[in-house]
Amino acid sequence: MEPVPGDGRGVVLGYSSGAVLQCYGNHSCIEFSGTPNLAVEHIAISKREKSEIVWVSYPQGALYRCVGDACSKFIWRGSQGE
Repeated sequence: MEPVPGDGRGVVLGYSSGAVLQCYGNHSCIEFSGTPNLAVEHIAISKREKSEIVWVSYPQGALYRCVGDACSKFIWRGSQGE
């Protein structure tokens, strides 16, 4: 579980099934699509302008970048100094 920055009311939850949800209350959750069916290891949230980017890692080393309600596997294509 990771608190959403800013308002301090929302949280992002990761489950052993691989599901990742962003919730602002009992009945206001969205499930991110595109995550693997593996236990979530870590969650981090970074802000970019007015939106959040949710970063999700899995035990085998995969990193997923989630924006809006969709996630995709993140593959670094930059150089080490970037």
